[in-house]
Amino acid sequence: MATEFRKQTELNRLLVELEWRRCAADEDYFLRNYVYIPSENDPRGRVKFELFDYQEELLDLFKSNRFVIALKARQLGYTTLAMAHSIWLAFFRPGATILVISQTQKSANKNLAQARLAYQFLPMWMKDRAPKLIADSTDGLSFQFNDGMISKLKSAAAVESVFAGETATLVILDEAGLVEPASRQEDVFRTLLPTTDAGGSMLIISTSRGNYNRFAKTYRGARRGDSQFVAFFRNWEVSPFMQCGDHCGWCQGKGERKACPTKYDLKRREFADQPWRFFQEYPRDEEEAFRESGRPRFVGLPVESEFTEFPFRGNLVWKNDDEIEFEFDEGGPLRLATLEPDPTAFYVIGADPASGIGGDYSTAQLLTFDSEERVQILGYYHANTISPTEYAADIDKLGRYFRGRQWAALLAVENQGSQGSLPINELHKHLEYPNAYLHQATGSKAKNRTRMFEFPMTAERRKSVIDRLAQYLAYNDGYCKIDGIYPLLRQELGQFVMQETANGNVRYAADTGCHDDLVMSMAIALWVLVEEHHLSSPVPASIEDNVWRPSGRINLKSMREARNQAIADMEEAERQRSEAFQIGFDQITRGYNG
Repeated sequence: MATEFRKQTELNRLLVELEWRRCAADEDYFLRNYVYIPSENDPRGRVKFELFDYQEELLDLFKSNRFVIALKARQLGYTTLAMAHSIWLAFFRPGATILVISQTQKSANKNLAQARLAYQFLPMWMKDRAPKLIADSTDGLSFQFNDGMISKLKSAAAVESVFAGETATLVILDEAGLVEPASRQEDVFRTLLPTTDAGGSMLIISTSRGNYNRFAKTYRGARRGDSQFVAFFRNWEVSPFMQCGDHCGWCQGKGERKACPTKYDLKRREFADQPWRFFQEYPRDEEEAFRESGRPRFVGLPVESEFTEFPFRGNLVWKNDDEIEFEFDEGGPLRLATLEPDPTAFYVIGADPASGIGGDYSTAQLLTFDSEERVQILGYYHANTISPTEYAADIDKLGRYFRGRQWAALLAVENQGSQGSLPINELHKHLEYPNAYLHQATGSKAKNRTRMFEFPMTAERRKSVIDRLAQYLAYNDGYCKIDGIYPLLRQELGQFVMQETANGNVRYAADTGCHDDLVMSMAIALWVLVEEHHLSSPVPASIEDNVWRPSGRINLKSMREARNQAIADMEEAERQRSEAFQIGFDQITRGYNG
């Protein structure tokens, strides 16, 4: 009897060992037969992990590549797969270190809870054969093998310097594209990548949020073959929760399991007030996922490849005191659609100046209306290494060259935080530009004070000019109200997003690491063109005491008087500052001399 018992015991031990080794050799088998995952539909709160085809594809891809980046739609179970893979790795790879980084601490806790659940419901014989769980804390699990080797599963939120200095067997970066602020994605990525230098692997998983953050750039680089990462994407149609069923009458089919257009339309209506979230959760393709999920202000625009660049590139130069001509230059900051201004046209230039030392660009847009009241973009200026005074001279020549039926094109220069002060002063004090967009400050503190050329920009006004631009860029039947959009402007329009501030308000700005200089000069030019062309003043922001006074008809005498008054005011202010400095210097000198 004892002999039979010993034989049975030994047989059981051999069967356990065989099953253990099968699980070690076949991860798919282990996951399907022994791993439980959370379930809201099952009364027990858990179900066996039945892998879908696309999950098997991702698992196979990851086994054959060290670096994988996966763009996901909603409820595809990528994170669930990653956490199940972590348990398998911790069990069958002695000394493994698995680092799981999540968007927030709450997400980190949730992901770690999935690993705990998978371990908790393993059969007892497997726990006895597996490395022993020696630590279970809020930041991870540790398993010790019989030879003393320890496998660790660590979980943390995506903060700066997360897991710096670690050596990882596997790094799982979950919801990488949702880490806020977006600049933190760069810090996290730079910190984690070196942890794989000793031969580790990295799996990046995320839904999309915009086109220009680190996740989007890394994914696009992988898709182009420009990086060590391999890209993986499956759209909403593969989701098991978005299939046809009795609820939709199988969409008039014959019980065929397929992606449900009825569910898709219902979801779209649910997100009607936040369409960017819908495209984030249920993208049809990669481009839609990135392009539409970043909360873009300008939606429905054709892709950049559908727009063409202007044919003339170079500079405008004075040929003599009375004549300006165009010089071709492949590196010039000015691009034009025509070199023959229409003497009957009404031209407007919107200008957005920058410092000229790299970074932001000094830009300008040249606009007019055609005979059908459609806005025409005829040229633009774009440079970030030209000084403000040179920039002022360039747009002065541009305005005089395209004078049309005026003395010169109507020129509006943005001034935000005094950024435009230098080119504005240069234009009216030294260059004497003859056709300025006038802004008149009103109120007791600014009584009888008029500033030339200034288009003051505030948060409220910025929203107004951008909203108008969006109206003109609305496409219907393949057309919008603006003609002459060029690739670089289209690129910036796609990068211009709505951002939610800490107090719940919305601000308009370029996406992380992007520029909006062409967008702003375009919005300013359009605003002025529309208001001047129709001789109507824009409604001032209710919270401000500054209003625009569009000039309407050109009155050269009044403009000269205003310019001369502005120059006199500035010279008087400069004289007073100089006298104040001299008085202070004399007092200091007398103090030193006793």
